[in-house]
Formats: sequence, C-alpha cells, structure tokens
Amino acid sequence: MKKLTYLIVLCFSVISLGMVSHGQTDDVGKYIADLKSPDANLRMSAIEALGAVKDPRGVEPLIAALKDKNAHVRYYAARSLGFIKDPDAVEPLIIALKDLDPTVRRNASRALGQIKDPQAVDPLIALLKDTDPKIRVEVVIALSKIKDFRIFDPLLAASKDPDPNVRKAAIQALGGGLLPPSTKSVKNTKSG
Repeated sequence: MKKLTYLIVLCFSVISLGMVSHGQTDDVGKYIADLKSPDANLRMSAIEALGAVKDPRGVEPLIAALKDKNAHVRYYAARSLGFIKDPDAVEPLIIALKDLDPTVRRNASRALGQIKDPQAVDPLIALLKDTDPKIRVEVVIALSKIKDFRIFDPLLAASKDPDPNVRKAAIQALGGGLLPPSTKSVKNTKSG
C-alpha cells in the first residue's frame, strides 16, 4: 500500500512539474513576443519578466532589445541580461558600455560584473574615465566581482577619484581580498 501511495504521489508530482514547465514555456514565448510591441511599457515588462525567469531562450531577444530606440528598454534589457548571466551577452553588453544614456552604461557595467567574464575587464577599466560618478562606482563594483589581476592598479587609481563614492567603492574592493599582481605571484610561489 505504501508503495502504491508513493507511486501515485510521484506521478502527480511529475505531471505537476510538466504543467509548470509547460506554463513557463508559454510565458517565455509570450514575453519574447511582447518585445515586438510598439508599447515601450509592455516591452519593459516583458524584459523584466524574462530576467526574472532566467530562461536562456530570452538571451537573444534581450540582446536585440539592447538596440531599442527607447533608453528605458535598453536599460531594462541590460539589467535582465545580468540576472540571466549568460556568457553570450558579454559582447553586446560591452558594446552597451558606450550607450549615450548613462543608465544603460551603468546597468551594462552591473550586468558584466554579474556575469564575471574576464573579457569585460579592459572595457570596464576604460569606463572608469566616464564623467558620471555613478557609472564609475558601478564599474568599480563590477571589476571587484570579476577578480582579475588586471584590476588592481585601476582600482588603486580609483581610490583617489575626485568623487567620494567612487573612492569608497574602490577602497572596499581593494580591502575585499584583492592583491596586487606581484603579491599574488609571490604568494603562489610560496604555497607551491
């Protein structure tokens, strides 16, 4: 009797999971279709939903949304790509670092930090020269998440930034266990 009850519960669980995943599949398709809507608010809602479900099928449509004429749509697309953390988004996000809208650049920086791909290090370092201090703060945070040997000197320079928030972020990043390249090689030699 216990075995029969277990099998019935197992069957219902499998059926329920199939219904949930089928429903999510339909939702992802709907969100992707909504990205073609002329209504920017609907596109933004669809982008947020794609970021929330983190389905890899949303990556290509979100990458396309990085080129939307509406800056808010591009902003949300960058943010959602950061939530999904797909390496295919790295190159398009690097391109978005040059967007005219500062919120897009800031979210592209954040997304690249979430993906943690070392390919983004040099473009992020270049963005440390942005005139917007909020972007520089976001770049420092992103670089500290990637933890590549190339970030030490730029973060050290950022610790002397004219903006106190950039300095604070850089000092926190440097204090978070980052070591200069020469120190790392010495430390690795001793332990090896």
